[in-house]
Amino acid sequence: MILAEQFVDKKVIQRFRGEVTTAALLQHPNIVPVHEVGLHAGQHFFSMDYVEGQSLAQLVGDRPLPPTKAAHYLKLIAEAIHYAHSQGILHRDLKPSNVLIEAATDQPRVTDFGLATRIEGESSLTLTGQVLGSPGFIAPEQASPDRGKVGRRSDVYALGAILYHLLTARAPFQGGSLPAIVTQVLNSEPISPPLLNPSVPRDLETICLKCLEKEPGRRYTTAKELADDLGRFLNGEPVHARPVSGAEKVWRWCRRKPALATLGVVVLFLVIVVGFGTPIALVRINRARLDAERNLYAADMRLASQALRDGAIGQVQELLGAHEPRNGAEDLRGFEWRYLRHAADQTGLVTHQLQGLRATQIFSNPRLIVIGGTLYNLQEETSQILAWDMTTWAQFPLKLPPQRTSERWWWYPAQQAALSVNDKDRTMEVYRLPTFEEVSVVPVPGKASQAAVSKDLRTLAVGFQDGDTHRILEWDMAAGSQRGVFGKYQAKVTYLAFSPDDSVLVAACDDGEIGLWSITQGKALLSPVPDSSTTEQDWNTPPFFGPGLTRLYFSRGNERKALEVWDWSTGKLSVAYQAHRGELGAFAFSPNGAVLATAGSAEVIVLLDTKESRQIDAMPVNGAMITSLAFSPSGSLIASASRDHTAKLWDVKTQRELATLGGNDDQVNEVAFTPDEKSVITLLGNGKIKVWDLRAVLGRGVLWRTTNMIEGLIVSAGLAVA
Repeated sequence: MILAEQFVDKKVIQRFRGEVTTAALLQHPNIVPVHEVGLHAGQHFFSMDYVEGQSLAQLVGDRPLPPTKAAHYLKLIAEAIHYAHSQGILHRDLKPSNVLIEAATDQPRVTDFGLATRIEGESSLTLTGQVLGSPGFIAPEQASPDRGKVGRRSDVYALGAILYHLLTARAPFQGGSLPAIVTQVLNSEPISPPLLNPSVPRDLETICLKCLEKEPGRRYTTAKELADDLGRFLNGEPVHARPVSGAEKVWRWCRRKPALATLGVVVLFLVIVVGFGTPIALVRINRARLDAERNLYAADMRLASQALRDGAIGQVQELLGAHEPRNGAEDLRGFEWRYLRHAADQTGLVTHQLQGLRATQIFSNPRLIVIGGTLYNLQEETSQILAWDMTTWAQFPLKLPPQRTSERWWWYPAQQAALSVNDKDRTMEVYRLPTFEEVSVVPVPGKASQAAVSKDLRTLAVGFQDGDTHRILEWDMAAGSQRGVFGKYQAKVTYLAFSPDDSVLVAACDDGEIGLWSITQGKALLSPVPDSSTTEQDWNTPPFFGPGLTRLYFSRGNERKALEVWDWSTGKLSVAYQAHRGELGAFAFSPNGAVLATAGSAEVIVLLDTKESRQIDAMPVNGAMITSLAFSPSGSLIASASRDHTAKLWDVKTQRELATLGGNDDQVNEVAFTPDEKSVITLLGNGKIKVWDLRAVLGRGVLWRTTNMIEGLIVSAGLAVA
């Protein structure tokens, strides 16, 4: 429906009804149908089928789909769009978030014909001055009216952009603002998909790039032609699309790089002059060539300097390798080249590389936990756990007891405990890690949803379902008896935890309710009231206890963007930190509990004073989302992990970046320090665990932080970028 309808004019309402009526004409198995358009209580509305499942954007996340699956999905989508075109309707806003994958059938279904229009142009309504569609997926003619008329091939372009996203987990063009993206759509060529995902076959790349041609006439004429070519690819037959020729690539390069192209023409002209035997021309050619090589060298050294600061070690090595002298050419390498090569050399930085557990799905990454001299890597969704001795870095041969199919494992390495949950027998067996010595067998009154173990392994708390309510069982494992059952919650208990002194238990439920219970006194404590202003209380980050005896921290969801503090002794709720944008997803206390570090997608690490609940300082990270934070045992350093494939080290006192741990082939999901503070540990999305020598990293970081001097070195050597 149109919200706040009193604030919109009649043209918007007319456009709404016209577009919805247009979409209602479509009846296709891969298009979500519109059933009713009407007016209720003064508000215009329409109704459509409910499709249970994820959108393509959610399904892909940051991991590309297998090429054949991507081609299969897009073939069905292209056939649906061809049907819409045959009915005289353009979609004009095709993108991954507008395609739903039905969970029951694994079939794509196109939705949101909110910008749909008749191909014949029956509606006279326009949005003057606005770009129709989503910037990363619109055709050049949608981005600028100067590029021609929007038609069927505009939707073909968007289908190619969706295929590009499925194969690379990103849009063909990205930028920090709408104008930046539109400029790329109009003037730049997309990065070849195999450069971002080497598993993309050549034929599928050719199909994708044909759809993304700037000129509509170079694309598939219809969505049916695209679907047919995808069918040929899936059947192992030759596709009709042909890759861009070498001459065409040269012409496009000249259009994108007019300055270098002009230089090439000048050089060619000089070559012709030399061909006529003019010695002066030969001197000028050599001089122009040498100047061009020097300018290219200077530009590449600056790029390498920036790449080094960003942790892109592979890019640094590629740029440096391009300027190693070949075939008697002049050696332009100076001190700056050798300086960067030494700074990018990671020899001796990574002392051990282990193979841990891979991420199985988005937002459910494996965890790293350091306890004493043991490193644990666990995956809660798959009940897997690995462990290493951090003295020798040898893997512990964990021998799990025989497990029945009705059992699942819950891991609590911080308490040196493992729980085997048997839903069929309604029992829970408690074991001691890493030996799996049995501690207790606990009967559970209903199906268990969550549990918590005290540090002394004396008390077990279990959330379970009791009819229409959810309750908590408290069990004394030393005595082997039940202490009590408490709490009556309407929603499932999804998180339980004991306070640092094991005296208080916190329970978090699916509906956002939080309960606090005194274990020593056996009674309920004052608990925060659920936020009725929002339904988004997903507990991606569960509540956690602060260093004070009566403080609980929690973030209720992405809508609020706030870290709140509840003092159950006074019943006071306060905001410790309010983010202006992005979500909060990473938290870490300093060893003495005086400082809390938090970060997320807002590209900043914030330091908070836990005693006064105020912000101390902030460190801009200028990168992707922060996934993990950790203080060093001395409290002098902070390590951060990021989705941009790097981890960074920060000085807590000065809030300065000290070093970048780059050269990773996947995003960094977790980071931790060893107890002796000699090493930093990183866990990548592909399961690789790297152990970094902290002293060597900080020593190399001095070079990384001083790469700004490279520009001065280049200028002093007489090199300048034109």
